[in-house]
Amino acid sequence: MELYVMSKCPYCAQLMEELGPLLEDLRDHVDFRVGFVGSEVEGKLSAMHGETEVAGNLLEICMQRLHGHALPSFLRCMGRNLRAIPEGWESCATAAGADVKAVRDCAGGDEGWRLLRDSYRESSARMVRGSPTLFIGGVQYQGNRSRDSLLRKICGAGASRAPQCQDLAPIPRVRAVILSDRRCADCRAGYWRSLLERTFENLDLTELDYGDPDGKALHTAAGKPLLPAVVLDASVDAFAKGSTFPFKDRLQEQGNYRVLAMGSKFDPTAEICDNGIDDNGDRKADCRDPTCRNSISCRPEKPGELSLFLMSQCPFAARAMETLPEVLKATGVREVRLHFVVSVDHDGQMRSLHGPEELAEDRRMACVQKNTPAKSLAYASCRMRNPRDPVWEPCATEAGLNSVTVASCADGAEGERLLREDAKLGSQLGIQASPTWFANNRYPFNGIQAQDVITKYCAHNQKRAACRAFVPKVERENP
Repeated sequence: MELYVMSKCPYCAQLMEELGPLLEDLRDHVDFRVGFVGSEVEGKLSAMHGETEVAGNLLEICMQRLHGHALPSFLRCMGRNLRAIPEGWESCATAAGADVKAVRDCAGGDEGWRLLRDSYRESSARMVRGSPTLFIGGVQYQGNRSRDSLLRKICGAGASRAPQCQDLAPIPRVRAVILSDRRCADCRAGYWRSLLERTFENLDLTELDYGDPDGKALHTAAGKPLLPAVVLDASVDAFAKGSTFPFKDRLQEQGNYRVLAMGSKFDPTAEICDNGIDDNGDRKADCRDPTCRNSISCRPEKPGELSLFLMSQCPFAARAMETLPEVLKATGVREVRLHFVVSVDHDGQMRSLHGPEELAEDRRMACVQKNTPAKSLAYASCRMRNPRDPVWEPCATEAGLNSVTVASCADGAEGERLLREDAKLGSQLGIQASPTWFANNRYPFNGIQAQDVITKYCAHNQKRAACRAFVPKVERENP
């Protein structure tokens, strides 16, 4: 077995909680080793999660080199506090029975560097890009990551003599329906089909369309979820006992059904705002329907306006903010309104990709923009120079703000309301990526580099004097 990881990858930590105990049980029947996903540029090793992850990678590959038998235990221990890596690794090494000094010397010396460099090169040669990537018997494993599923695969790949392989439980049958709508251009059933087939080994899968009577009836019985949705019956409960799979905690119980509509946006009962049809029967088609007010196709055009949807701890948004002064100078735009990419879960809780700390910063930025708009970009730009720094007050001072006033808004009802308004707006507009720009209140586009942002903004503002130099010229032949 070969497992390619990043030491600070949360999905690797989840997998090792299932795989680690299994490897310890099968240690006499399985040859297990770890490789690492990263890059080498001009002799410098790097990793997705930064220098601390490189340090964690070095420790883990040295643990494998010196104490391979203790590696699963060490990986599980390290994975329980990913943010702290590499801090505290000594206690994990001691608990695994390793020689702390030997591991430290290896990780801090030439041997560790060579081991990690060679591992990066190996993962690149095998075209491994994601973490975790698991090979069992030389074949990439893409199935369910529960203990039982992993055990069945390992037993079938050559470990059949292990005692654990002798009395395998039967695979529970799971019945599922992918419910979609042919009117929805973005409702891609293929993604859900692939996810279900990877998750459930014994799957009875059908697909229904909302426009058909059976599809409409199931939609009502399942609580009218947004589409596309996966609707499972109670057979999934037997599989879920003792199993871990990616969306286990996202299933919503609706009577006899378990419903998954993670990230879905399409309401089949609502008005579609650009198809020329009265979809919801209120005799008001498209933009005449009040529910379409905030859809992209119905938003009033406001020439010259520029706004930016972002996540306050997103590294790509931080790079976009660095280029903002150049964008403003080139286009003549005087202000940029910020919005925040957040979502509201089925339980009514707001979620953000980078966790609670990002939500807290989103609220602060939203409050500053609402109450002191002239200082909004100064504060946001300062914070996004080091977005993970939990100490925000110096940036408030730098922007000329009262930190007590900012905290009072952000920690209270006003901060919550402002962020929920952005969550609703982002959902209506289908905003998921950070950063996403909006030109003229109407035209979304993506961009990080200043020249790219300027060109795309000016494409919608060709009459703006500052944009004339950036509008592409159309070449033609003169007869």
